[in-house]
Amino acid sequence: MAAPSGSMNGEPIVAVELLVMRPGLPPRPASTSVIVPVTQLHRLQAGATLPVKISRSDPSALAIDGLAPA
Repeated sequence: MAAPSGSMNGEPIVAVELLVMRPGLPPRPASTSVIVPVTQLHRLQAGATLPVKISRSDPSALAIDGLAPA
């Protein structure tokens, strides 16, 4: 996880590097920036596993699905 590059509504915007793993396909690297609730920053650690949503129409478009407050 990189240092926050800004904030939106008081929540940090963080650049992350991912290794996306889908059943039946080889792992692929991806980069994105996400708005992370301060209470969830601890979840962004090297080697952490997070669920992502991948667009069916554009497989290069993804969103981390596990950073909302519980």
